[in-house]
Amino acid sequence: EFRSRAREAGYDVPVQGFASALDNLQNKLAYTTDVAERGTEIAYSLYVLARNRRASIGDLRYYADARLDEFTSPLARAHLAAALALYGDNVRSEAVFYSAVSQAQTDTARNSLYRSDYGSPLRDGAAILALAAETDAASGVIPELLRFVSSERDRKDYTSTQEEAWLVLAARAIADAGKDLKLEVDGAGYEGNFARRMTGDEVMSTPLTITNRGSEPVEAVITTV
Repeated sequence: EFRSRAREAGYDVPVQGFASALDNLQNKLAYTTDVAERGTEIAYSLYVLARNRRASIGDLRYYADARLDEFTSPLARAHLAAALALYGDNVRSEAVFYSAVSQAQTDTARNSLYRSDYGSPLRDGAAILALAAETDAASGVIPELLRFVSSERDRKDYTSTQEEAWLVLAARAIADAGKDLKLEVDGAGYEGNFARRMTGDEVMSTPLTITNRGSEPVEAVITTV
C-alpha cells in the first residue's frame, strides 16, 4: 500500500520490484480462503490489489454478497468497501461501508490490547472515515463517522501509532474531499474547506456567517480553547 500511495503521489518506485510484490500478493491470495482466520489479510490484500487494478471484481462481489458477516474486523470490511469503490461498484461499496460503521460502533467495548491487528474503535473509525472519503463512495456515512471518531478520540488520554496514522490519513482525505465545497462566507463566495481561528472578542463583535451553497450537507466543526 505504501508503494502504491508513493507511486500515485509521483514518487519513483522500482517497477520490477513493485510488480513482483503485487504478483506475490496475488499468488498468496489465491490460496487464502479461510475468512474466519484470515479475513483481515484477505480484505487488505484485495484492497491493495484493487488500487493497482489487479483485484478480481468477482471475488470482491462474492465476499461482499455471500461472506461479509465472516469478516470480524471493521477495517477489513472497510477495505472491501474501498476496493469495490475503486472498481466503480458504489452500490455494494456503500452497503459494506455502512456495515463496517455498524460493526465499529458495536465494538467499542473491545480493548485494542487483545486484538492481533492492533486495532481499536478509534483506529477503525478513523480508517473507515479515511477510506470512505478517499473513494467518495459513501458520502452519506461521513457525518456519522466524524461524530463517532470525535467521540472516541475524546474518550482517550493517549493514542497508539495505529490510531495516529489513520487519524492523519482521515484528516487529509476529508480535506481533499472538501475541495468541491461551495460556501458563502460573510456574503462572499468561497470554494473548498474553510477554517478560521477567532478570539472570543472577535466572535462577539463581528459574528461569522457561513452559508452552504452546495447541494450536499456540510459538517461544521467548532473547537473552543
